[in-house]
Formats: sequence, C-alpha cells, structure tokens
Amino acid sequence: MDADSSESEVQSSRLGTPPRKARKRHYEQKYSKLWEKDKEFASWLQESTKEKNILLFGKSTINHPVWANSLKKSLEDKIKFGEIRMACFLVKNNLPFNIAGDLKKLIVNVCSDCEIAKEITFEKTKAQAIVTNVTGKLSHTELVKTLQTEKFSLIVDESTDKSTTKHLALIARTAVDFNVEDQFLCLIPIVDGLCPENITELDREWRLLRNMPFNFTEKMWILHLKNFGSMFHPLKGDQSPMFPLLCEFIRKLLALPHSSANVEIVFCN
Repeated sequence: MDADSSESEVQSSRLGTPPRKARKRHYEQKYSKLWEKDKEFASWLQESTKEKNILLFGKSTINHPVWANSLKKSLEDKIKFGEIRMACFLVKNNLPFNIAGDLKKLIVNVCSDCEIAKEITFEKTKAQAIVTNVTGKLSHTELVKTLQTEKFSLIVDESTDKSTTKHLALIARTAVDFNVEDQFLCLIPIVDGLCPENITELDREWRLLRNMPFNFTEKMWILHLKNFGSMFHPLKGDQSPMFPLLCEFIRKLLALPHSSANVEIVFCN
C-alpha cells in the first residue's frame, strides 16, 4: 500500500499533478458492554436509549458522571430558594408562621408533578429560622451599609404591649435615588423601669443635664416636654457632644411604666 502510494506520488510529480491525499479510515463509535464489567464504571455506567454516545446515570441522561454532583447541588439550591421565597411571602403579607405547613401542602397538591415541591420541607420552626437567621440578618446588614453612606432619619415609636418590659422601636427612613423607604432598624428593650437603680440613675442624669449650658430653665423643661424637638435648635456646635446624653435620658424617661408622654409627639421634630 505504501509502495503504491509512493509510486503514484512519483508519477504525479512527473506529470505535474498534485499528489492525492490518503483517505482517513473511519472508525465507528459504539457502546461496549464490556465497559459495564469494569469496576470503575460498573456502579454508574449504562447505555442510553435516547441518543447515541450518551451515558445514563440513574434517571437523568448526562454526558459524564462528574456532572451528577452539580445536578444534585442545583436541585438543592432550587429547594432552598423555594423555602426562602415561601418564608418571605408569609412576612410580606403579615401571615402567621403557623400556616407554613399548610402552605407547603397546598403547593405540593397544586404542583404534584414538580420534583422541587416534593422535596421542600417547610414548617413553622423552619419558617421562623429562615426569617430570623437568613433574611433578617441579611436585610439588617444591607440597611446598616446604606446608613453608613446615605443620609437618613430615624422614626421612634413605643411598644403597645402590656408586658413588664417596654420597648423602643427605631425605624430608619432612607432616600436612595429618589426612592424613600422605611425599614425596621432595631428594638431596644427597657427592663423594669421602676426599679430603684433606674430611678436613681435617672435622677443623677437629670441633675447632670440641668447643670449643662442648654440655656433652659426647669420651668421650660416642664412646659415644652411635648414639643421636645424644638429644644434641639438652641444646641450649638460646642454643645453637640451633650446631645446623645440628652437623647438617652429622654429615652429612659419615656420608658417608665407610668410615663404618659407620647414618643411620636416628643420626637416628631
């Protein structure tokens, strides 16, 4: 064969024609049953009846077993994403966590042919954990980053429950790209406001604040308590370090159980 090709090349060179290229032999690719007997392939290799040169792994047709882990991880991510979306749905619509199990059953019954719906495990405890440890922490972190770079204002409100612990809620109002949003920032608990230690501390702070150069008399404090916001204007630059102490004192004062002051009115300005 090689002698014939060499002679044809010599003749073609003499005649001035280019030599013919030797044809490549075609090898037909087929699946071999012997591969299934190999220890490395026996546990996962199987011939596919859907397409040629495709291998089967369980119920899914894939090109290589390495993708099996990625397919499994992709399914797990979709399940987690679905559970988070369901928890966010409860919070957005102000629904109780007690209906989490019924919501999961409803989705399974409606989407009975969906593998993701069948694998979702969503009950009251899990819904609370997702909101508290996942979405809640993430939103709080993003809000803090926004407050560090953008201008904001704080809205203060008091709790309406009848427990022995009073709370002070802080709502942050932000304006980013002309989009104004109110987001919950934190909840400050005030425990046992009538205990002697707290009353003594309030008295000490009150005496300290009275000796500061705020240009307010004790009579003015009593008359203008409801319009406390207007008292902030006389504070000058050299007195600004005293501002946090003043706010802290008023916060503790309003937290007393017998306090009838309206926090919204006090901090409206």
